[in-house]
Parts: sequence; structure tokens; C-alpha cells
Amino acid sequence: MSEKEQTEYFFNYLFEDNIQNLKEIENDPPDFEFIYNGSSCSLEHTRYYNSGGEKIKAKKVLQNEIIKGTYDQYNLKDNPPITVGFVFENHINLKRKEISSYCKKLSEFIITNVPKEFNDDNSLSIEFGLPKYLKRLSISKYSHEYSFWQSYKAYMVKDLDFKRLNNLIQKKSINLSKYSKCSYRYNWLLIIIEREEYSNYSQFSKSKFLNYGMTENNFDRIYLASMKHRPECFRIK
Repeated sequence: MSEKEQTEYFFNYLFEDNIQNLKEIENDPPDFEFIYNGSSCSLEHTRYYNSGGEKIKAKKVLQNEIIKGTYDQYNLKDNPPITVGFVFENHINLKRKEISSYCKKLSEFIITNVPKEFNDDNSLSIEFGLPKYLKRLSISKYSHEYSFWQSYKAYMVKDLDFKRLNNLIQKKSINLSKYSKCSYRYNWLLIIIEREEYSNYSQFSKSKFLNYGMTENNFDRIYLASMKHRPECFRIK
């Protein structure tokens, strides 16, 4: 999911209709601005990675560019709306200069393999004949609940390190000095934990984190959220 999709999903889940005029800022920071209970607010969006996650992030950026480019190529023609899931091979290094070629060929592959008719519960999983950088591709009928193209198992966060979490909060708090706090009544931080099945996030304790000691920061609210299967959210400030 993109930053905007994650932010919209988070707001819809936690605040329903109380968030208005959500706008992504091109020249961030902040990443987003919105109105909450009549007050202007900013939101910094960031992701938590485990140690070494920066390399995973760089690879994920290229994967997302392939997904978006393939989606755009697919929609250049009058093709039926579908949901597509990508599982990338971790050991294959993607080449940025080849992205345009990846997208065109992959779009053609998907168009060729889309079933002519879908049953309500029908989906297609493909593991053979794929480009070498893909392990599996799934194609299913478009639904309003899952209306995006995405990659699966993008990151793994086995443990939440409070020190790393504090460093991330402090780094983002410094960004507040780059835009006038008086421009917004309140400033929020949303930290997304993207993970596979096994993570101590489900045992995360706000009181335990606060007892550890949250770094000094200038945010009015900080949320920690997981997007695995269904949102799990903690407000830690």
C-alpha cells in the first residue's frame, strides 16, 4: 500500500468520518494535512524497519514502481478491473533502468492470463511462466474492500526495539522545524509497522514503552499502527 492508501485506511478505521480535506503535500514535510474537529492538522507518515531494513526499503521502492507502472500500463486499455498480488523473489536484484520494460511485459502477461469470467470467490494463482523476479502472482476479481495492486510479505519486523522506535520519533520531530508549527493547530505522527506473521507487535504495551521512556518530541499525537490483515492501532502520545 502507498503512504496515501495507508493513511486513508488508518483514518477510515480509527476516525471514520471525522477527518476532512485530507491532502497529500508534494513538497513535504509534512506528508499530509487535514481538518480534524474543525482544526487544521499535519501528519508525518513513516515506517518502522528492523535492523537492516533500509536495504529492504530500497528494494521495496523499486518493487512499488514496477507495480504502479504495470497498473498504469494495464489501464491504458479497456481491461476489466482486477486485484493483483505480487510476491517478489528476494534474491533477484531489480534494475531501475529496466523498470519500463518490466512494466510493459508484465502488463501484457497479466492481460493474457486474466480469466474471461470470474465467479464471486474466484481467483487465479500463477507460479509458472513468470518473470524471474516474481515468485507468485495472484489475480482476483476487483472488490471495493481490496481495490489495490500490492506486494505481499514486503517487510519483516520480528521485534519492536524501543530505542530504534525512539530514534525514529526524534528524527521525525526534527522535521517539525522545517515548517511552521503555527501553520497547523496540531501535528501528528503515524508510524506504520509492516510485518510478516511473527512479531511482538501484538504484545506491544503502551505502558511498557512509556516506562522505558519516550524521547522528547513536539508532536501532539503519535500513533503506532500495523496494517497486517486488519489495522491494529495504539496511540502512544
